[in-house]
Amino acid sequence: MGPESSSFVTSKERRTVAIVVSVTASDATAHDVPPKDLAEASLAFHPVQQGRGLVLWDLPAHRFAITYPATGTGIVEPAHVTTGLDRLVGGNRAGLLRLLVAPTSPTQLAARTGLPLGSVGNHLAVLRGTGLVVRRRSGREVLYWRTPLGDDLVHGERA
Repeated sequence: MGPESSSFVTSKERRTVAIVVSVTASDATAHDVPPKDLAEASLAFHPVQQGRGLVLWDLPAHRFAITYPATGTGIVEPAHVTTGLDRLVGGNRAGLLRLLVAPTSPTQLAARTGLPLGSVGNHLAVLRGTGLVVRRRSGREVLYWRTPLGDDLVHGERA
C-alpha cells in the first residue's frame, strides 16, 4: 500500500492540523482504505533520539501523533584547545583579546562571542585595567582595541 496524495492544512484559529491521505490497495489481499477527513483531529509531533518514526492514533478521541528521528543528536562538539593565553587570563578574556584586532564596540563583541553584554563589559574592564586594551569614545559608541602589550601577548601564543 502506498499513499497517493497527502496535503497539510493549518488553521491559525483552532491551532490544529488536518491531514487528508488517500491509500490504495497494491495487491488483492489488501483492503481499500477510504480517505479520512481529520479536520477536527489534534496532531502532535514528537522527536525521538533512537529508532524510526511512527504514527500513533486514538480514533475515538481523534488524537494523532507522529514520532520522527531528531537530527543533530549524538554530535560531539570539537574540544576547545586551551592555550597558554587561555590559562593565563581565562578563555573568555583570551577570546575577546584575540577579537580586538581593530577597534570594536562591546555590543559587536557580545554579538560575535555570544556572551552577555554585561559580561563582555566586565571582561573588557579587567583587560583595560591590566593594560592589554585601551578604549576611546567614537560618537555614541565606546571602541576597544589591543595595546602593543596585548598584541605581544596574542602573537606570543603562536610562537
